[in-house]
Amino acid sequence: MSRTFWFVAMLSIAVVASPAPALAQNEALRGKTGMSVYVSIYGINDLNPAEFRLSLEQQLHDMGITVLPHADPPNFPVLNLTINVSALTQRTTIVYSDGRVESSNLPLLAYTSRLELRQLAPGRTAAMRPIEDVVIWSKATDPQTTATTAWKIPRDAMDLAIQFVNAWQQVNGSNHPPTADKPMPLPNPNVIASTYCVRTPIAFAMLRFCATARTLRPSEVFLSTSCRIANTSTMNSST
Repeated sequence: MSRTFWFVAMLSIAVVASPAPALAQNEALRGKTGMSVYVSIYGINDLNPAEFRLSLEQQLHDMGITVLPHADPPNFPVLNLTINVSALTQRTTIVYSDGRVESSNLPLLAYTSRLELRQLAPGRTAAMRPIEDVVIWSKATDPQTTATTAWKIPRDAMDLAIQFVNAWQQVNGSNHPPTADKPMPLPNPNVIASTYCVRTPIAFAMLRFCATARTLRPSEVFLSTSCRIANTSTMNSST
């Protein structure tokens, strides 16, 4: 047996024996049938964290995972979605053939998204004893920059949620019955008027509407970026 053949054989055995990092990370999800959901969004006010949290919780219910209530301290394991957004400006200069020069500032959004599952573990240092929370599963998007509105941010968050669904079902199976969702609270008949502003849950609607289709047939889902703002006076005059 030549030395080269022996080295290649041992390398093949080592590759087969050691699991891929992604498979080892997915294995940490085995048996995780209950978790709470937290969403943190920094740097933008157009996205409501509650809408993202409700969408993630609904997906967990559909998978057969019990959604733990919020508490202080949090109920672990914790599925944590973090979105960081920062505003940028790109300077654009156009030089025309007649010598005119026009400059303008193009507003941009730079953002990153990370979805991770954290659980409690024994503290490894004296400052973190007796317990600390550690990340056992994590996925993140590459830094993105967009010159359009913030609709791409919910899309990337939805992609991370789909990756978590696929990873969890890979080790736990996909035939679990849905868990019972908490019912909506009954309306209070004594309330005269609400003092809170109500916004159309665009991000929540995108996540709920596209999640199933993108999971089953991603090539058949099309996303339109066009939108129309209704004129209130026109709508009132037509009613």
